[in-house]
Amino acid sequence: MSHKINRNLGVSIPYRNEGLAIGSSLSSQVMSGGADKDFFQFEVAEVIDVIYSSSHPEYNTSEDIGKIKIRFVGKELGKDEQSLLWAFPSNSEFIKFPIRGEIVEVVSYFQRYFYLRILNYFNKVNNNSIPKISDSDVKQTSDNSKNYNKVQQYNIPNKNSNNGLDSSFKDNNSKIKSIQPKEGDILIQGRFGNVIKIGSINKFPNIKLIVGQDDSVTNDNNISHYLENINKNKSSIWISSDEDINLNPITKGKSYYVKSAKNFPERFDKNQIIINSDRIIWNSKLNENMIFANKGIILNTNGYIAIDSLDDIGISSLSNIEIESVNTNINSKKVNIGKNADQSLVLGDRLVELLSELLDALIKETHLTGSGPSGPPQNITDYLRIKAKLKRVLSTKNKTS
Repeated sequence: MSHKINRNLGVSIPYRNEGLAIGSSLSSQVMSGGADKDFFQFEVAEVIDVIYSSSHPEYNTSEDIGKIKIRFVGKELGKDEQSLLWAFPSNSEFIKFPIRGEIVEVVSYFQRYFYLRILNYFNKVNNNSIPKISDSDVKQTSDNSKNYNKVQQYNIPNKNSNNGLDSSFKDNNSKIKSIQPKEGDILIQGRFGNVIKIGSINKFPNIKLIVGQDDSVTNDNNISHYLENINKNKSSIWISSDEDINLNPITKGKSYYVKSAKNFPERFDKNQIIINSDRIIWNSKLNENMIFANKGIILNTNGYIAIDSLDDIGISSLSNIEIESVNTNINSKKVNIGKNADQSLVLGDRLVELLSELLDALIKETHLTGSGPSGPPQNITDYLRIKAKLKRVLSTKNKTS
């Protein structure tokens, strides 16, 4: 729509209700507007091409990234693609790159065209492409159904369409659904099921980041919107305040589910941040990775826990340290028990072997006398009894090497 600004009033008013001011009509209106009015022209155009990278054949400098080739709907009907104009993003901080066939609002400033918003014609998240609409002589009439039917023949691409769209967009308008909004919500939605939802629960604020909708949502053609679900969405970060979140921990129901935890909460509520995905990676490139908690730190897994370090590993507690397992193996070049340990441990089996040899020697002990060698020791039975008890000193649970 065209607008003119009345400098005396300081307000913007619609220039004409029936559509764009074009040609002689535009010229006459500008000429008759007087010196107290500035004229601005907003038009709609079909996106014919987009420059995403330096690999594009018409890329020259970094300024070309995000440029789109446009054909104005109506006034450039069927215009040759080689003679079409390019438009730049109107905002460099937040850019939503349109795709071919989508309709954008375009404005001209300082002899350069800029594109603003994408026309949400089908109210779809994935794309609102109407390929070749600028090749169609669509005129506004009183019968809007005729225009709708005219546009519908260029509906969202299907498997048999040949509109040059990437496979990411073919058939996806029926698969990628919108998040179900609630009163007062602000939604930032990508084209592929990635959403930032800024909202509230019972007036308590929250921010929910969702990447990848549940497969059941994707495959259900009977729904257009869905409620976010932290257990089913592919990856989620929920930042909440005073919200009760029904998270199902992956170890819940197992015999070892938070077995060693103390005072484990029955509900995930109050102020919290929950991250749920198939894999979570914390990586600190330069300095420490730190975790602080007022009450406790709980680790619970269906698999294993590995801690590997180039430097020291320290474990300290002002209370007890409890370790429970089927087998506990310590493999180290040196093990010290006690802060100033200076006494060596013995090898139990080797000690039993040496003591057995000593007792055998004592049992066979004889002495030379004036009448010849003496007989066996009188307390030989004591030696045999002690020898029979030797292996009882060996632990059946703890081993060393």
